[in-house]
Amino acid sequence: MHKLFSLLSFCVVASLLGSCKPTSVEVEEIEVQPLPSLSFSNAQGVSAPFAGNFSDGSMVVAGGCNFPDKPAAEGGAKVFYSEVYRLNAPFDENGEWRVIGNLPKAVAYGASVTTDEGVVCIGGTDGKNSLPDVWLLRMVADSLLVDTLPSLPVGADNITAAYGDGYMYVAGGQCNNSPILKAFRMRLPGNKMWEQLPDFVGNVRLQPVSAVCDGKFYLMGGFVPASAAKKGEVNTSGVVYDATANSWRETAVLSIDGDNPVALVGSVGAVEENGKNLFFMGGVNGSRFEDAINRSVCIAEAKENGNEDEIARLQKEAAGYMFHKPSWYKFNPYIWLYDVENNSWSCVGRNAAFARAGAALVKAGERWAVINGETMPGIRSADVNMFSW
Repeated sequence: MHKLFSLLSFCVVASLLGSCKPTSVEVEEIEVQPLPSLSFSNAQGVSAPFAGNFSDGSMVVAGGCNFPDKPAAEGGAKVFYSEVYRLNAPFDENGEWRVIGNLPKAVAYGASVTTDEGVVCIGGTDGKNSLPDVWLLRMVADSLLVDTLPSLPVGADNITAAYGDGYMYVAGGQCNNSPILKAFRMRLPGNKMWEQLPDFVGNVRLQPVSAVCDGKFYLMGGFVPASAAKKGEVNTSGVVYDATANSWRETAVLSIDGDNPVALVGSVGAVEENGKNLFFMGGVNGSRFEDAINRSVCIAEAKENGNEDEIARLQKEAAGYMFHKPSWYKFNPYIWLYDVENNSWSCVGRNAAFARAGAALVKAGERWAVINGETMPGIRSADVNMFSW
């Protein structure tokens, strides 16, 4: 039994992509403890920040983006941040996030890992260009130091990163709006340059999630963006890199009992305490997301076919997409467990507080904290919730 609290029975509708076929599973309702909220501006948190832990266990969040002046639905401008926030006492409900410094640039949609050296911030975008920059955040005598590490061989954003067995791994994303299949790793401490791995197999993966377990790098989910020639899609399986074989292989599709694949896009994840399984949580609903990224392609197809009714329907959907209630978007409130040994998936827990995309997941002692993220497109939450797993 995992270190969770009360056991409830839910009918989990896993039909995020396929036909509607509910599957009843026993899912644990995970209790969460609210921690001090983290607001960057106008009581809003951010999406897609860097985050991690310092050696004393304090939590750090840096960068990210939101829409502080006018909502995205009303045409507001996205603002990127450079501030670095620290929470010294993660278990103190009366604690406070404090600004301790700034990144060299305002950036979001990069990736970060916690190491013995400090928190490493990798890549991202400043809203104009994909960045190759890599920074190491560390505390010395209660002051923030930002060290420059070797840059990535290419600028990349909407990426994922993971750390394990002395290596930082980076994969997926895009370079200046062009999706890439590239993956890199670098030993820390020690190496002075990134090693380019073989391109991963299968589809490109924007906004994927990853973890390192037993010497292997697992790259899960993400999506293929739409293009003028082809519709976009969410990836419902993952790929794993085996350094010994220097090769990739595909994992099982994320589904319940083999039915109705589930998406992991804008999700977070980590290695379970036992070191044998991976868990992933949060992110968008696959069906809603695919409809959104493909709407312009569908409109173009309808225009080519002269289907005026379909054009009107799709344009109405597009105009109203940002104005639904959060529940309509069906962001993922579940925790999905990947059994590394058996190459299988299971749904093992839920809480409505996990239903965020672009959040950060940070260790909080023997617990975990979900920080910020968006509850629907364009709306950033300032919430920070701690839970046991």
